[in-house]
Amino acid sequence: MHRAQHSPHDRDQSAAEVIVPSPIGTIFVRTDSHTLTHLCLGRIVHGKRQQRVHEQHIAMPFVQACIRYFQGDLGAFGHVPMHLGGTAFQRAVWEATKRIPPGTTLSYAALARSIGKPKACRAVAQALKRNPLALIIPCHRVVPSRYNSTKSQHAGGYAWGRTKKAWLLQHELQHTMH
Repeated sequence: MHRAQHSPHDRDQSAAEVIVPSPIGTIFVRTDSHTLTHLCLGRIVHGKRQQRVHEQHIAMPFVQACIRYFQGDLGAFGHVPMHLGGTAFQRAVWEATKRIPPGTTLSYAALARSIGKPKACRAVAQALKRNPLALIIPCHRVVPSRYNSTKSQHAGGYAWGRTKKAWLLQHELQHTMH
């Protein structure tokens, strides 16, 4: 796990917010002085935007990881220090989701079983909807049980939009086939 432990006071001292262009639209990156706290695809849905922005250079390693990911380096976020808030259940879902390999998918039901909560499919979906770190916690890899990537079916809902989910799945499939 790449979770850093710092006091809330440390987290407020230096912050950076950066907008990054990408093939699927704008990416919003927010950091504290040590870790990535938000990576959102297009719009900010998790909390209010901070008014104070300091030291944008702090965000540059995270911005570079975004760029590398879209260039085909699907492991670009492998060592990114991040801060995961959320409930214990949300963190369990997010950690399990991080273990889904690029180019593959897992059903909501299978993800629920993997965390020992086989009847919690809807709760798993809600936890994924609250994911503050798109791409790093690859919730786009979680699909309905009936999904078949070889047919023209949609891959289920996605907080950032179904079109972006389909694009990300195709991007990862393309770059794992080399």
